[in-house]
Amino acid sequence: MPTTRATDGPGAAQQLHRAEDHQGDQGGPLGQEAPLGAVVDAQRPPSPGRLCEPLMELVLLVVTTLDLKNGAADWKHGLAALYIGYTVAYGHYTVKWLDGHAAYRLAGGDNPAGPGWGKVRAVHAWKLWLRTVVAAAAALGLLQTAIWYVGGAGGVSSLKAWQFGALRAVGIHALIAATCTLWPKKAAAGAEERPALATTER
Repeated sequence: MPTTRATDGPGAAQQLHRAEDHQGDQGGPLGQEAPLGAVVDAQRPPSPGRLCEPLMELVLLVVTTLDLKNGAADWKHGLAALYIGYTVAYGHYTVKWLDGHAAYRLAGGDNPAGPGWGKVRAVHAWKLWLRTVVAAAAALGLLQTAIWYVGGAGGVSSLKAWQFGALRAVGIHALIAATCTLWPKKAAAGAEERPALATTER
């Protein structure tokens, strides 16, 4: 790094200030402010919803398993399996969506990204469909495990009906995504510009 030789007289102070400013531009105390802010953001604790989500899934899974052990399967166990499947695929996405809209409505934050229009909207619809496939797969696995766990004498017709419901949800969502592809929705005149989720979502 170039050094500045200070001499006696008024010019010495000016040269010293120029050298300090140059140091700040090259990574001195001023240049370190941006990385420090990034570190602080990275260490910010997650929202309570993200912390509670996996705990709720674990508690629900344990309670459902104990309930199945003590009696026949019914609609509550099927609903629990579908809920766990939903949180596996959509849990983080839902919490992020709620956080963004709450910050926008209540705290004056940025307008959350929308689904976009045309091809961007169709891509977003198919991404959501993939999440539904993951949710259904997780629910089907849990339901089938429950069927094996209860056995034929436990009355598993309700669980099988929930399996069919999960597959039906995948099919209906596929039709919705297909309509977004075949008949893409165009932006209305004067619609508010927002970033598209297809390019901003995780």
